[in-house]
Amino acid sequence: MYLGRVWGEAWAMVAERAAGVSEARDEQERALEMARGQAEAARRRGSQRGPVDPTRIGEYEIVARIGTGGMGIVYLAEHAQTRKVAAVKVLRPGLESASAARRFEQEIDILRRLDHPNIARIYEAGTTEHAGAERAWYAMEYVAGRHVIRHSEINSLAVERRLSMMGMVCGALAHAHESGVLHRDIKPHNILVELPGTPKLMDFGVARLTQGDKTTMHTQIGQVLGTVQYMSPEQIRGNHDELDARSDIYALGVVLYELCCGRLPYPHDARDTPALLRAMREGNPTPPREANPELSQQVERVILTAMTGDPAGRYPSAQAMGDDIARMLRGERVQGVPTIEGPSKKSRGLGASLSRLFGRGGSSDAAPG
Repeated sequence: MYLGRVWGEAWAMVAERAAGVSEARDEQERALEMARGQAEAARRRGSQRGPVDPTRIGEYEIVARIGTGGMGIVYLAEHAQTRKVAAVKVLRPGLESASAARRFEQEIDILRRLDHPNIARIYEAGTTEHAGAERAWYAMEYVAGRHVIRHSEINSLAVERRLSMMGMVCGALAHAHESGVLHRDIKPHNILVELPGTPKLMDFGVARLTQGDKTTMHTQIGQVLGTVQYMSPEQIRGNHDELDARSDIYALGVVLYELCCGRLPYPHDARDTPALLRAMREGNPTPPREANPELSQQVERVILTAMTGDPAGRYPSAQAMGDDIARMLRGERVQGVPTIEGPSKKSRGLGASLSRLFGRGGSSDAAPG
């Protein structure tokens, strides 16, 4: 959620510089150019390194603060020796509790489990003296790019290219699931596309492990984590024991819908939250081919299968969804179901759960803990 906020400004500011950059410049130099553009954008936004920010964390020299969230602060940094650009996240001052430290350590553990070309990778982790206390930190791959929707719009990508990128994201998500990790916050801003067009799955800050002690969830029954428009019905209810890989697949279906249709499946006026609640309660999104008549039935079928209200009707795995996308790109028939099922008995409490979530006219984004 942190790293997607200033990419647009960074790209705009770097465009003029990049025009004169030789195509022979290697990947590291291009990343550095982009990183410095983001640092300049961050400074203009007033998010540059402040008096309470460190100048150095481990071997990384801090360039600018680029994000602040519920658990940590994210900095743009350069390694003092290699000059490698990285995003460095440190536990926020004020979060000295043992539970906050355990959650941050679990985030590090989750990232260390993952090794896939379409997932931003962790470099190293440690502790540092900051704001009068010892704090955990980690450095990870800096992804110089826009989120997947913006990247596709600006480059006027054909549907086939958009599907190809989502196929790669399916592979990344399948790897996470096979590694025992549920993402729980799949959305466009957590899928960044770097040059020349490689998507990277980001931000495992609210992810949970699917094995081991249930306390590793760091959530309580009824607590909602994620971004509502992309959340599965079972996720919105806050019953985390029900969550499995198919909840992430539902969210991926919503992203694919938005990518192919140019809008979200449920109409949402920020001033009319009750309309969103009704639409999600009824579980009848606008059919993809109604939103975009140029879509093929095959594309629609993939989207609808991923977004089926009952988890039992969805793709059983991210790999299965990716396989269907690959079949479609080869001109073969997909194996998904043709229509969205109505709400199951399990999802009938969806409206009540959303009403509690938005009880006082709150935002459609539930803040992660």
